[in-house]
Amino acid sequence: MRKRRVWPIVSGLLIFVSACTGGMFLYVANQTSDSASAAASFLDLVNNGQLEAAYTSTHPTFRSSQTKDEFFQQMKLMDMRLYALEPWRDRRIERGWEVEYRGVLHQRNWYNDPLELDFKLGLRKDNNQWKVEYFNGPWRIPFETGPGAWFSRIPSMQGLEDLVTDTIIDFNQAAESGDLTTFYEETSTALKINVSQIQIELAYERFVNEPIDLSIVSDMDPVFDGLPMIDRDRRGGDVFVISGYFPMEPSPLPFVLRYHSSSVDKNWKLYKFLIQYPTTDELTMQHCLKWLTTQKVKDINQCYDAEKSEDLQLNIR
Repeated sequence: MRKRRVWPIVSGLLIFVSACTGGMFLYVANQTSDSASAAASFLDLVNNGQLEAAYTSTHPTFRSSQTKDEFFQQMKLMDMRLYALEPWRDRRIERGWEVEYRGVLHQRNWYNDPLELDFKLGLRKDNNQWKVEYFNGPWRIPFETGPGAWFSRIPSMQGLEDLVTDTIIDFNQAAESGDLTTFYEETSTALKINVSQIQIELAYERFVNEPIDLSIVSDMDPVFDGLPMIDRDRRGGDVFVISGYFPMEPSPLPFVLRYHSSSVDKNWKLYKFLIQYPTTDELTMQHCLKWLTTQKVKDINQCYDAEKSEDLQLNIR
């Protein structure tokens, strides 16, 4: 008899909990419907390539923090294909005049970067209408990056060439002046935390004491060892590595450059770098021979000692 009396109580509790849970979900869905619609509208515009309309629809603080050209560059480089906002049951209730949504987007297949990226989309009311205030990529903290669309994307091939060339030119100007202060100040926050300016000056003392004109790289295309590699880290930010050389005469200029992007540094900035004094010693055999074909004097001994090379002797036979 007691068991029969307990069942109605348990059933009643289950019905009550289900009703409360369902009511809460309905409340969240109803309470966030307007802002969710505004979020989806913005993402649809971006997804359909209507970047002008997407930018115009954003909150005034978004547009004051990021120019139209910067926004276009970010979105075109990412080339969003599809997106999915978090299910309404996982959303958080609007906080007065602001709300944040999370989701996943499908981006262009770019180097070894994941095809899917998590994102955060924050909205704020403007004249009683919900408008996008920030659109951020993985692990970027909105209160640090501020309004705007900020994603760390490896540049296009032309962008990579420009970035590497600018780095060498800036380094050359600093070395020629004998003062690396400006060059150091323009590096990433992560580099400045780990490496002092004095350490860099000591490491590159030869470039200051034995100056060479590296400005000629502005008229050259860098030769890369391969595609850049990106490493996304939740705590340390994103880092990508690119290595190669500039085909200078009489010796090439090898380099290994690492660029860092984080919530503090919105754009790629120099993180770790190795710029070799012009030499063939740091090139692979393949790259050395490739460099040699661009030179006026094609002395094969610059890449290896032909007389001592058993491989060459075998090939001659």
